[in-house]
Amino acid sequence: HMQTVFLKDLVSAVAPTNPYSFVNYLVKHKKFYRFLTSRLRTVSREEFSDYLRWAAEDMNNLYFSHTVENIDFDKKSRLFLVQTSRGEYFARNICLGTGKQPYLPPCVKHVTQSCFHASEMNLRRPDLSGKRITVVGGGQSGADLFLNALRGEWGEAAEINWVSRRNNFNALDEAAFADEYFTPEYISGFSGL
Repeated sequence: HMQTVFLKDLVSAVAPTNPYSFVNYLVKHKKFYRFLTSRLRTVSREEFSDYLRWAAEDMNNLYFSHTVENIDFDKKSRLFLVQTSRGEYFARNICLGTGKQPYLPPCVKHVTQSCFHASEMNLRRPDLSGKRITVVGGGQSGADLFLNALRGEWGEAAEINWVSRRNNFNALDEAAFADEYFTPEYISGFSGL
């Protein structure tokens, strides 16, 4: 499941009646009442991904699978010139989506049956029964893997170790302070720094 509430979608905080809201997605896909009666504050990652795909398919100003070759800022027009493999575009703002790039530390020369990236967990569905396992990485993915291993989702492991290069484990913060990131006051204050 997502770690944030569904109202932190593409538009609801700014324009709750916007046609690209998650609630409108639920209505358009005839899922609203099922969602309403489920009393969930969060949704599955798959459902939210489907929502984002639905919104993106209706917009004609999103460009996927373009190789960006160069970005320049034109001081005179105060616009970015983005040169891609498929043409040039001007933009006031730029948001880059680099995709998922699994990171394996240099000590891991090869992905094997017993050493692999978290993104492969659902594909492999390994049997960890009686095995000593180590989760490397202190972020949200590491926290999810550790918790699922601890709960025995892939069998009862004999030993579970969790290591990170960070000085703390950094799962997504669910505290009220983290919700401040989504308020107009926080955004105004942060952008003024």
